[in-house]
Amino acid sequence: MRFSCLVLLLTASSATHAEEVNFNRDIKPILSQNCFQCHGPDDATRAAKLRLDHADSATMPAESGATAIVASDPEHSELLTRITSTDPDLHMPPGETKKILNRSFFAYLLSNRGYLEIP
Repeated sequence: MRFSCLVLLLTASSATHAEEVNFNRDIKPILSQNCFQCHGPDDATRAAKLRLDHADSATMPAESGATAIVASDPEHSELLTRITSTDPDLHMPPGETKKILNRSFFAYLLSNRGYLEIP
């Protein structure tokens, strides 16, 4: 019974806040925990010249032409392509980090128009 109530509460909470996704509150902590070691503020450790802690870097095309995050169009976001890749050379986060990101959760966050409100 307690578990059912918790699931119901979480589901209701998610539905209530579906239009209120905020980059700093909802997305940045996930990226910080899983991606900033290589794609964060430290110039010395940054890989592929990609900063995921700044919207302008994360949402602009890279030298390769791919865009890490295409707001409101997760299927064209390189971030989701990398998260779901089965190619160990492309998959993010890299296997040796032992970190796993949930594709459907990220798709939900990225497709929400609230993502565009990045400070």
